Amino acid sequence: MTHPRPAAANGSPDELLARAEAGDVSAFARLVRLRHETVTRAALVVTLDAAAASLAATEAFGQAWRAMRSGAWSGSRRPRDADELDRWLGAAAVHEGVRLLELRSAVNSYPDAGVPPISAPVDPGPLSGLDADDRALLALAVWLGLPARDPARASRRHQAGIEARLDHLVAAVLGEHPAGDDPLEGRRRLRARLVAWSAALPVPQVDPDRVARVALAAEVHQREHRVSIAIGFVAGLAVATYPFWAPLLVRR
Repeated sequence: MTHPRPAAANGSPDELLARAEAGDVSAFARLVRLRHETVTRAALVVTLDAAAASLAATEAFGQAWRAMRSGAWSGSRRPRDADELDRWLGAAAVHEGVRLLELRSAVNSYPDAGVPPISAPVDPGPLSGLDADDRALLALAVWLGLPARDPARASRRHQAGIEARLDHLVAAVLGEHPAGDDPLEGRRRLRARLVAWSAALPVPQVDPDRVARVALAAEVHQREHRVSIAIGFVAGLAVATYPFWAPLLVRR
């Protein structure tokens, strides 16, 4: 693994992706600057709250940095260009948004938790009547346009009959059940409606350089943690096998 290094971060998004994978922290920060709002708006479909969506997007970028630096993007999992990176980041932010809602729900289950409920400054309409998993399914399949097999593989609940579930959710949010209508047309209309709703919500601004520094610090910590585990394993193995190899030293 090469060590991350700062460098000039000019170029197209595809070039920035390649540079970030090579350890260019400035290029990664530039990607954050260019894409953070887009990723946040994908997470908004799940969280219905701009602050939570921004947190989810920030965590998605951290996951991306760790994936590219650890080699987890090898083979077919690696985004081939900036468009695929957008979908990768969007999916990661959607799942992180679900996790944040679960954490908030767990905290709110305690009396006097003091955590304000999530609320959108612009009415999300029927979206608010869906649970987080259903909104995540819409975000993955409708907002991000992932193939149905991808949301099905990623969903904890929608493993079978995902197309029928999607059609039901799209009709419920649109408020119409056109018999025999093209399902793809319904999803296109729903995406346009979601885009219009999302555009009315201002999203928090982030410091791209800080996001990059935090991601880099997490990578260094993760590397040090792996080294510590390896050292502990070797030391433990030496202690466990001491009765076997100690007599050999005495004989010498």
